[in-house]
Amino acid sequence: MPIIEVALPNGRLKYYDLRFDSSGSDHIRAMWAYYIALLETSYAKDRSHPLLLKRFS
Repeated sequence: MPIIEVALPNGRLKYYDLRFDSSGSDHIRAMWAYYIALLETSYAKDRSHPLLLKRFS
């Protein structure tokens, strides 16, 4: 997972590493959200996708 950059109200930037700054269940949810978004985008754009998640959608 990438590191996310967040702007704080005082103008400073804070960086979060999703894998280490969240709980295990949050990490799994983020991974599933990414995979499902990838699948939905491939359907919308008519692009190739290995269709590993097709059974679940």
